[in-house]
Amino acid sequence: MSTRQYEQHLFDEYYDLEMLRNISQCIKIMSMQNKQQNTLGELYQAFNSICDEAHNTLRSIEEYTNELENVQLSNRKLDEEIAKKTSILQDLTGTIDNIDDDNNELCGLLSLDLGF
Repeated sequence: MSTRQYEQHLFDEYYDLEMLRNISQCIKIMSMQNKQQNTLGELYQAFNSICDEAHNTLRSIEEYTNELENVQLSNRKLDEEIAKKTSILQDLTGTIDNIDDDNNELCGLLSLDLGF
């Protein structure tokens, strides 16, 4: 092998090695990009899961708020009914007191008439 051929052979091998290094570097870069894409994909999925969970939580809060409003409305209606019945009870108590007073008065009159 002549010197020129040997130099050409070394140059070809060096070129092949450089090409292999470049290919290896490209593979490393692509691998890193792929890992970054996978990481971004995982982050995106995690973010979507968090958003879904937040949406579900908000929906639950709205449902509980509606239930609470219904309970409060029901309580107000019950309070109104209690107030009405308390008023009726007070009226009846007053009427009973009046009847009791009338009975006492009648008993007093009867005792006078009968001489007791």
